[in-house]
Amino acid sequence: MLRIMEEAGINITNYNLMDIVATNIKWEIEPDLWEDLHHIGILYTVETNENDLKNVADGLDSDGANWYNINELNKKELSPFTILALNKLGYNIQ
Repeated sequence: MLRIMEEAGINITNYNLMDIVATNIKWEIEPDLWEDLHHIGILYTVETNENDLKNVADGLDSDGANWYNINELNKKELSPFTILALNKLGYNIQ
């Protein structure tokens, strides 16, 4: 769970492996330039007692972290991988 501390700045009190998934997507790098990506993700459910997240970009692979109300998410604003993970948790994002 060190990675969560690095990326989100919170300590995890409990976690469970939920699934390991893979997906293929086409990603538009810039207008009219597409790349095929194979994304592998290890999904965990986690618990924390902390509310404050590290919400600044690290200049590498993180844009920071934020809390969201899952019921208020819009499918158009989510990555295909995020939609896949939320579906595995039983949410039907519109």
